[in-house]
Amino acid sequence: AISRLRPTHRKSITCMNFSTEDDLLVSVASDEFNSITLWDWKSASKVAHVFGSKEKILSVTFLKRNSSFMTCGDRHLKVWKVEQHDLDTSRAFIKNKSTESLQDM
Repeated sequence: AISRLRPTHRKSITCMNFSTEDDLLVSVASDEFNSITLWDWKSASKVAHVFGSKEKILSVTFLKRNSSFMTCGDRHLKVWKVEQHDLDTSRAFIKNKSTESLQDM
C-alpha cells in the first residue's frame, strides 16, 4: 500500500521507522526541536506531533511492543510511550562523562 502523508516537518527528515505490528510510522525532523511525528500511514493521518529534544536525534526504532519507540543521539537516549493521540517520554538516559556510564533521568 502507498500513502501520501501531508507535510508536518518544516525541514528534512533525519530518520524514520515503521512499526512491525501496527500501521504506525514515526519520523524525526532536522529542525531546531528535532520534532517527532507519529503517523497512521495506512489512513494517512497524523497521530501525534511533539518536540523531540534539543540535542540532535540520529536514530528512531519501535520496540517489540509497538506502544513504545526509542530515539537516540549525541549522549542521549529516550523511550517514548504512545498514548492515544499523545507521546510521553517514559525514560531518558545520558552518558555521564566522569563515570562513562548511563544514568536514569
